[in-house]
Amino acid sequence: MSKEESKGLGGRIAGGVSARGRVRNDYYATPPEDVRHFLDTIIDDGFDIQQVNSILEPAAGGGHLLDVVKDVFPHAICEGIDIDPKRDDIQVFDFLTDKVIENYDLVITNPPFKHAKEFINHSLEISNRYVMYYLKLQFLEGKSRKDWFMDDVPLKYVYVYSYRSSPYRNGNPYNEKGKRWSSTIAYAWFVMDKEYEGEPIIRWL
Repeated sequence: MSKEESKGLGGRIAGGVSARGRVRNDYYATPPEDVRHFLDTIIDDGFDIQQVNSILEPAAGGGHLLDVVKDVFPHAICEGIDIDPKRDDIQVFDFLTDKVIENYDLVITNPPFKHAKEFINHSLEISNRYVMYYLKLQFLEGKSRKDWFMDDVPLKYVYVYSYRSSPYRNGNPYNEKGKRWSSTIAYAWFVMDKEYEGEPIIRWL
């Protein structure tokens, strides 16, 4: 293996840019089966879906995550927005610059990773209580994020996948060879509860 290939592999293992390069607007859709697994698990752990009547998905893309949320929360009003939506029922809206001003019981999404902190901050502003984010596990790292998590973010749970959850590049579940995507990156759900005070709790999926 050449030095260049070795560097590329190291970057991918660390969660950096893949050999294919980044997708426009970081469109890496959340696998619906993994969303379902998370929501089923958190409900089994005692989360009461009846207390959630309004939901926003602020980076809805092609609706992969949003469709599962609508199915799990059939009683709730579920809205999806995106800077570059892939479906007509998802509104064109820039979550960070246009700034949602309505309040929702739950904000749930898989955000562009480079804007995840800003997305979370705004989500906490507009959420009545819950914020749930699908993110790389490495989002826990960083000195500045440590202070932010400790001082500003009511992080209650981190649900870590015990298997490799592999986002869909450009919303497609299959690569150019017709195979399911595979990933070297660990993913988790970060669950924030504005009424929670205490240390984060680790759970496994």
